[in-house]
Amino acid sequence: MPMSYIYGKRFVCPITPLIRDLREELFIQPYDESMWKKSRHKCAKVIRILSLIELCHDKFMKIINFLIKL
Repeated sequence: MPMSYIYGKRFVCPITPLIRDLREELFIQPYDESMWKKSRHKCAKVIRILSLIELCHDKFMKIINFLIKL
């Protein structure tokens, strides 16, 4: 719940040296130059496959979820 509250309020913390260093380490291109709206569809192949499966019939998804939980 606390995270949803912070997200709902659009909380923004100041950019500290630690945050700047983490951004440099985690992102390939500079964080400020990232095109976030254009990059939304880019994700791991596994996530794209799972998204396609979600579009399938509900019973199929229930079977897959059951098998994953085994």
